[in-house]
Amino acid sequence: MHMLNRRPLRALLLFAGLVLLVPLQAADLARQRSLYQAAEQALAAGDRSVLVAQDKALQTYPLYPYLLYTDLTQRLADSPAADVRAFLSDFAATPLAPRLRERWLKQLAARQQWQDFLRDFGATQDVELDCLRRQALLQTGQQQQALNGIESIWLSAYSRPDACDPVFAVWRQQGGYTQARIWHRFELSMQAGQTGLARYLRGLLRGRQQQLADLWLAVHARPELVLDRAQFARLDEITARIVLHGLTRWSSRDSVEAAAAFDRLQQLLQFPPSAELDALQQRLALFVASRGDPSAVRRLAELPPRLVNEAVDEWRVRTALQRGDWAGVLHWTEAMQLATREQLAWRYWRARALEQRGQTAAANTLYQALAQQRDYYGFLAADRAGLDYTIRNVPTAADKTRIAQLQDSATARRARELLYWQRNPDARLEWRLLLADADRETLRAAAQLAHNWGWHDRAIATLALANDWDDLALRFPLPHRALVERYAREHSLNPAWVYAIMRKESIFQQ
Repeated sequence: MHMLNRRPLRALLLFAGLVLLVPLQAADLARQRSLYQAAEQALAAGDRSVLVAQDKALQTYPLYPYLLYTDLTQRLADSPAADVRAFLSDFAATPLAPRLRERWLKQLAARQQWQDFLRDFGATQDVELDCLRRQALLQTGQQQQALNGIESIWLSAYSRPDACDPVFAVWRQQGGYTQARIWHRFELSMQAGQTGLARYLRGLLRGRQQQLADLWLAVHARPELVLDRAQFARLDEITARIVLHGLTRWSSRDSVEAAAAFDRLQQLLQFPPSAELDALQQRLALFVASRGDPSAVRRLAELPPRLVNEAVDEWRVRTALQRGDWAGVLHWTEAMQLATREQLAWRYWRARALEQRGQTAAANTLYQALAQQRDYYGFLAADRAGLDYTIRNVPTAADKTRIAQLQDSATARRARELLYWQRNPDARLEWRLLLADADRETLRAAAQLAHNWGWHDRAIATLALANDWDDLALRFPLPHRALVERYAREHSLNPAWVYAIMRKESIFQQ
């Protein structure tokens, strides 16, 4: 059966969100919702009759495209290409178009309708669809185009979709599977922990490289084999990477043991300089610090400047705090990179260290400055200085005209109706589409709109995108207040704690 006859109303479909400048009256909206529900339930039962009968009445309902999408996908194997292409054109600006295109392309590939596939293919990051496109090119005599860039597809740490196999087979026949490329992919797969793929690639290697692959797989399974002097009497570039891989694996299980093994191996072997060696040294220092091991002080202090990042800066201070080393806290906060040093947490701990070292005036100066901030460490500083907390609430200056424009857009209408039907994942996709390329003022307006709808998690997230932190009513709403207060009272809890947990755990996500 052909798609519904919508040609006379094509302009209406294309510009539905723009022409509906006046909100639907409540009664009209209720009627359309009822019709939508009936049509959707009928489609779920394989019955198109309700949609066909009520098509005209539903065309102005925001979720009409979702009904058409369901209808088309249910009969995709029998749908004329013209119907699918009409949907892809009419509703290109919805999240439904890429979904339908993917299903349609896979349908065409299954039918081996390669010319149609190439016609309807659109730019994609999906590897499976890209490989199907390459198959289509092969099947239509365009081999060079099919193999263009195939190495970057094949050279992955992870297994590729089955759709890529026919293309890989042609590339292999043309000499694409060199030993160097196979080894490179083997290394990538080992570093990613993809041992199944690595074992397959090991079977394609020859001679010494296959032996090294066996050794690497063994060390991956039993990292303590890095201490086997028979296997690792000397290190070259590859065996060094194997040892470093084993130590990295070992550190995930027991960082203190792995660090001790690394110290021993450094005395016995000469590790060639490498990014992997740098990464291991940094990793071991951070991991043993998180374990509270005494060797962390030395390891963190000995890291060369090129390996000092924000995490290293922070753990140097934390380690000093754990040991009650206030002189160390002062030293390492001063040594921090400027951006890290200026964070409120580390300014606070510097003030505490100054206080502990008897530099009260300098500490109070820092406390007073920190106490001006609405922040956990600002509140701690206020406590130390005997000052009141700073609670600054600045309502978002969202433009009402812009809010109205957003609300009247087709995308926002779809999001709102999806929320009504509790189809929250689809609603979030529409919201993301609504905010694509939005400037700060539009983000502020969108945050206010979401708040007006009671969609608090999107309001909070959208306000964060606008880098707007001072509207406390939007950022810390109080939904379900009667319920929260009732159950908090029954369990002798402070409602503030309940709200704090709700926001922390889910930001009120629906």
